[in-house]
Formats: sequence, structure tokens, C-alpha cells
Amino acid sequence: MLGIGDISSIGADSAFPSGIDVSFNGSRIVFGVDAGTKGRVVLGVNADGSGVHVIRAGLSRMFATALSGDGSTVAYLAPDELGVARFDGSGGVSLAAPSGLFGLQVSNDGSLAFAGGAGNGVLWRTDGSRLVELFAPLFGSGSQLAYENSALNRASMTGDGARFLFTTPGLKYAQDGTVELAMAEINPSNLGAAPVIANPTVDPTSIPGDGAGYRANITARVTASTPINGASSQSFVQGLAEPVGTIMTDTGGGVWAGSLFYSTNASGLRVLRVKAETQAPDGKRHATAIDFGGFSVR
Repeated sequence: MLGIGDISSIGADSAFPSGIDVSFNGSRIVFGVDAGTKGRVVLGVNADGSGVHVIRAGLSRMFATALSGDGSTVAYLAPDELGVARFDGSGGVSLAAPSGLFGLQVSNDGSLAFAGGAGNGVLWRTDGSRLVELFAPLFGSGSQLAYENSALNRASMTGDGARFLFTTPGLKYAQDGTVELAMAEINPSNLGAAPVIANPTVDPTSIPGDGAGYRANITARVTASTPINGASSQSFVQGLAEPVGTIMTDTGGGVWAGSLFYSTNASGLRVLRVKAETQAPDGKRHATAIDFGGFSVR
């Protein structure tokens, strides 16, 4: 049992104000509390103050809580964990989460959860069926969108889970500290000024997972109305980026290529991401990324 005397404070173990959320119509609220020896506790309550109930208790730390727009689904961030449950506390699911995530959102219908912060942006299906890291760790030497990432990265998701606003270092960040706002969209209907990436390939399609060194060659056709100023490829396992990536170079005729170097014992399917960036005459940068499969470590 949790009594009012057990609660010492309301909030979250985060530098950001992310310990409370409310449904769109204002009828339901979730928030986190410090209950002393009973740990951090996620609570739900109706807007009129009725129906206070425990959704999750006994957490060692709790960084954020979030509620879907329709009030049906609650999510919370704890160390190495994204927790999801119905508002009444039923149907709890615990999903593995990378460290360094603080901000948290749930889509309007409760089907997606998004966490961003400390250079990461991870999108889950709340049923646990899939996750994808949208803003992968930095690969490459330039602070370009093609390799976007920074500890300054903060991100926000639209209610339908299709668009994301995030921060990224400017091209002259090292000189003047300029940070830029950027928007990403999943499966956009129109790429606009962003590059078109087609026909990605990987050769070979599998490598041994014996810890020795192996290379996988990546190619893709990249076209844009303005010159391409950066392209890269990176490997993902179970939705999260591996420390395996490569700068891609133009080999002529619009074909870009790079070589991923693996020395791993971790077998399983991989998803490969190709990303390319261009800069329009107005100075705005535009990037496209595509993920494709067909590669494994055996």
C-alpha cells in the first residue's frame, strides 16, 4: 500500500521537467513521485482528483512519465527500461532502453512511444514488437545531418508519430556553437529538396560471427537537385546502432559506396541505413535516410 505520508516529492530524476503528463481532453493525469523506501512510483489520477492509483511502483529511479493523447496508455522511463501500461495499470510491458534518454512522449492512440535526449532518439511500438533508433550515434568527422548527433540533441514527436523536431549542431558549431532546428518525417509523401536514395545493396549478404574481421560493401544510387555533400552507412542490431559505420564516397554515375567493418561475435539479422545530405542555395540542409535488410551475422 502507498499512503500520502510515503510521498516526499513529485517529479522525476531528470534535469528536464518530464515527471507529469495529461491527456488531450484533460481528464486523466499521470505523474511520478518519490516514495522513499518504496522507490519511485508512477501514479494515475482523474482530473477531478478521484481514482488515484498506482501504475508502477518500486523503481530505483524514474526519469519521465508520459500519457497518450486519448488517455489510454502510460509510459515511463527507468534505468535501462521503457515501461508501458494501460492507464488502469494493467497490461504492463517492460522494454529494454538505452541510457541517456530523458524526454518521453506517447502517440495520440498509444501505439508509439518516443524518447529523445543525450544524443539519442528512439521510437518503440508500445506492444514491444519493434524499435528503431532515429538519431544514431555520431559517425564521421563532420557535424552534418548525414551524421547528425550531439549531446545537445533534444527531440519532440507529433501526435501521430510521423514527424520529429530535433536539434543538431550547425555546420560551424565547432567555431561558433550554433545549434540548428531540424525536422524529420517517416515515409514522407514528397522528399522536396532532399536526396533520392535508390537501389541499396550489400555484398556479401552474411558474414561469420567468429570475432574475426570482415567487410560488407554498401552501395546506393543517390541523386539530388543540388550537390551531395555527405553520405554514410551504418549498421543496426535489434533497432539500435552498432559501432559499425562508414563514410560513403561518390564512385561516379550517382553511385555511392562504402565498406562496413565487422569484428563481432553477436549473431543475428542486421538493418543497414544509408543516409545522404545536400545543401540548397538558401543554405538549408536536406537529408534522406533509408533502412534496408538482407544482411546477417551468422
